[in-house]
Amino acid sequence: MLGVSATFGTLITTLTPVLIWGSKDVKIPMPEGWLLLVPPLLMLLSAVTFAIGYYPRYKQFNPNLPNDIRVVREGMLASRERLAAIGLSLFCASLLLLIALVLWLRGTAAA
Repeated sequence: MLGVSATFGTLITTLTPVLIWGSKDVKIPMPEGWLLLVPPLLMLLSAVTFAIGYYPRYKQFNPNLPNDIRVVREGMLASRERLAAIGLSLFCASLLLLIALVLWLRGTAAA
């Protein structure tokens, strides 16, 4: 998911202005133009969240106690699952926000 998030973030950053202002007669609405920074930032946060969740956290445990190993392992898996859910939420939010912004700004730019 890290590669997908980073790839889509790059595509969104480069292709969004083309999708909105593809015609040479369209004027750029500058007051609303700053909103185009939000989807790439959400993609970046998504990629960082996936990267943080990818690497396990370091915990101190006694390797001679199987219960201690199980508790630490379950904690790491729960942390990874939680960070993956947060990263996926940010990824989906950035895509939905981008679609809404493109449709909204394309409609206001054509007018």
